[in-house]
Amino acid sequence: MVVVTVVAGAKVVVTTVVVVTAGVVVVVATAVLVVVATAVLVVVATAVLVVVVVTAGSAVVVLSPEQPVAPSTRAKPKTSADILCVFFIISP
Repeated sequence: MVVVTVVAGAKVVVTTVVVVTAGVVVVVATAVLVVVATAVLVVVATAVLVVVVVTAGSAVVVLSPEQPVAPSTRAKPKTSADILCVFFIISP
C-alpha cells in the first residue's frame, strides 16, 4: 500500500514537472514570437515609410512650379531642321 502510494505520488510529481516545463516552453516561445513579429513589423513599417517619403519627395519635385523665364532668355521656336537634327542625334 505504501509502495503504491509512493509510485502514484512520483507519477504525479513527474506529470506536474512535465506540464510546468511545457508551460514554460510555451511562454518562452510566445515571447520569442512576439519579439520576432515586432522586429519584422518595424522593418516593414520602416521600408513602407521610406518608400512613401521617397515617392512623396519625387512627386514634390515633379509638381513644384518652375521659375518664370524672363522674355529675353526664352528659347526660340524649333524649326524642322532642329527637330531632325535632335532626332538623328538621339536615335542610334
